[in-house]
Formats: sequence, C-alpha cells, structure tokens
Amino acid sequence: MKRVLVMSAAAIAGLELSACATAVQATEGDTVATAQQERPVRRRGGGHSKEAFFEAYDLNGDGRVSEAEFYAARDQGYDVRDMDSDGGVAPDEYVAEYEARLDQDLAEQRDRQLKQAYVRFDVLDDDKDGVMTREEFKKSGKRMFDRLDTNGDGVVDEADAAKKY
Repeated sequence: MKRVLVMSAAAIAGLELSACATAVQATEGDTVATAQQERPVRRRGGGHSKEAFFEAYDLNGDGRVSEAEFYAARDQGYDVRDMDSDGGVAPDEYVAEYEARLDQDLAEQRDRQLKQAYVRFDVLDDDKDGVMTREEFKKSGKRMFDRLDTNGDGVVDEADAAKKY
C-alpha cells in the first residue's frame, strides 16, 4: 500500500505544481486570479523564510498574499495530501506527497546540472571538434590553478588571496 501511495503522490504532486487555485473572493472585493494564468504554483520545502512563504502562497504572483489567497493555497495543499479523500491525512500520505515533490526537485536539479556539464564541455573543447583532448583538459586545469595561485609560487595554500577560480 505504501508503494501505491508513493506512486499516487508523485502523480498528484506533479498535478499540484501545474494546478491552479480556485478563484476565491478576498476581502475588499479583490479576486484571487487562477495561479495557472499568472504563473505555475511551486510548492517546495523552502523553509520558513518570507521568500519561501511568497513562493508557496502568492498564487497570482502579485507580491502580496491576502488571507483568502493563503487559505486557498493551504486548502489545495491539504487536498493533495489527502490522497484517499477520507478527510484525514495519514503519515504515509503526508510523507508520500513530500517525497514526490523532493523527487521532482531532484530531477529538475539533475537536468540543470547535466545541461551545465555540456556547457562546461564546450568550454573545455577549445578547437570545437567535439572531442576534449588531454591537452585541452590540462589547459583548463592550468587556468584554474593559476587563478588560485595568486602569488605565483607554484603552490595553492592559505597565502593565496583568491577564494574561487
């Protein structure tokens, strides 16, 4: 059953990330726009900062979170976690939803890092022939070493001023 919940959570969390909140009447007659029209809803475990709060609850991306908007996002989050729609969230449901978001975040990070690896390869392949030679690889290493060896003594140590290469 736990595996089924995890798989269901992955599917549901994927929907949540692209889902929109239902339009809700806010105070003073303001209407909360649907998140899909304004921007995709991103629900990450971003901590307790104000920035993370806006990322989770500013559904329409206007830089403000009304109470109605806040509770619309909270209700949506609860519904996603209540996978069997029984009105209560069991530990497996709660953790499965988080696991699905984490898996998606890791997949996105992996994709970004792989794209960056291709960019780095292109930088290393000086002659752009699609093959990185040992000489091209060494040349890159020399640039790295020389940037860190700021005093030019052939050793990188605490005496060198550079903090990065």
